[in-house]
Amino acid sequence: MPLLIFLDKVANVSLGWIIGGGLQPWGWTLSDRLWFLRSRGSWVGKTGCSLLNIVDKDHCDEAIEHDGA
Repeated sequence: MPLLIFLDKVANVSLGWIIGGGLQPWGWTLSDRLWFLRSRGSWVGKTGCSLLNIVDKDHCDEAIEHDGA
């Protein structure tokens, strides 16, 4: 299980660089990064959160509240 958590965090950081947002704290998830991009008006953030919201209503908003960013 610790290996899966490590891989998830590596994916969040790596993909976070690809979608934008630069260097962010290690614990931030892709959902957190998309929320911040959306809050700055980025189309990447708006699109990403919209897609996540289809699967899980208010996903980005709930993720940012949960992670306390």
